[in-house]
Amino acid sequence: MQLWLRYQLRRVDCRECGVLAELVPWAEHGAGFTHDFEQTTAYLAQRTDQTSVSTLLRIAWATVGRIVMRVVDRLLPEDRLEGLTIIGVDELSYRRHHEYVTVVVDHLKARIVWVRPGKNADTLKEFFADLGPERAGKLEAVTIDMSGAYIQAVTEASPQAQIIFDRFHVQRLAHDALDQVRREQVRDLRERDDTDGARALKKTASRSRRTLEPHPRRV
Repeated sequence: MQLWLRYQLRRVDCRECGVLAELVPWAEHGAGFTHDFEQTTAYLAQRTDQTSVSTLLRIAWATVGRIVMRVVDRLLPEDRLEGLTIIGVDELSYRRHHEYVTVVVDHLKARIVWVRPGKNADTLKEFFADLGPERAGKLEAVTIDMSGAYIQAVTEASPQAQIIFDRFHVQRLAHDALDQVRREQVRDLRERDDTDGARALKKTASRSRRTLEPHPRRV
């Protein structure tokens, strides 16, 4: 079903600003789309690629990006760094692992609050510079991987915060240690001509890998 809504915007002659179009409650000024349409576009953009959204809604590919930017500016709070107490820091790769961004999430509200290109200590120091020393002093815990750069940045900017290592990396270390022990044991059994024992022990590698496989991480 197609629905056509026609409305003639009134023009206002302002003494200070000049001639302007009337502001309407269902659309952003100069957007050309209603709030509901833009909300739908932004929702779909979270769940599929930009080309699919463009094809489905019959709008230009670049228009999808402009709509998303308007929705983000309209709905996000002015200061996403306010009230942080428990945060998580991680890096994400793109362009086939050639480029990285550092992402900071608010664990309590389950949302991203800060993103910046790079993955070293200087990148994370930019976050703490934006956060400010007063709010950094209110952090209670920071979850990170075992990167020495991240540990250094957190320790310097927020020494009172408890550092919690990401379970994914802890499990990976445990798995690597188990593999090392298994290889040594297999080598020892083979030296003692216990071929059956070595073969049986080697088969446990796949089972231990499934046991230590972490759950998908959510951002």
